[in-house]
Amino acid sequence: MATSLSIAWPGSASQDRGDPDEVFRRIGARIFIFWMNMMLRKIEGTVRSYRAIDVHNVQFEIQGASNVIDLNVEQPWILKNGDYVVVAGEDARSGKFNGYAYRNDTKETFGKSDPDLLGGLRYILMGLLFFWAIFPVFIHIPAGLRRLEFGRKIDRAASMLWSTNG
Repeated sequence: MATSLSIAWPGSASQDRGDPDEVFRRIGARIFIFWMNMMLRKIEGTVRSYRAIDVHNVQFEIQGASNVIDLNVEQPWILKNGDYVVVAGEDARSGKFNGYAYRNDTKETFGKSDPDLLGGLRYILMGLLFFWAIFPVFIHIPAGLRRLEFGRKIDRAASMLWSTNG
């Protein structure tokens, strides 16, 4: 007995909603899209208050947003009360919003965190060079992959600031 399987995009009219494989594919596609976005989002508005930690790290609040934004950038940050800013990042477990990139429209400045992609590649290379030892394989390669993913996340956050639909 031959079974035919027709694949349709989720939400299309020809989709068989009773097929368990199709339901799994739809859920898998949504999880993949969720994973790719990594919960990055933009917050924009006028700076209500700020607290300088150092020249690269600042915490501030935006009018209308409930989170304190923790921004850590490569170059010294430039913002003050009343500036209109757009910040891309993700919510932290602590309740703060970790900003990976910002754009100050009032001062026409931009900054982002250091993606450190070279550091991630260095960790992976060290793990591969010392493949004979079990320690680097289980420590260095996963750490390098995490650093690479974090660097990609920072780059996506920076590109979100310049996109019109992000």
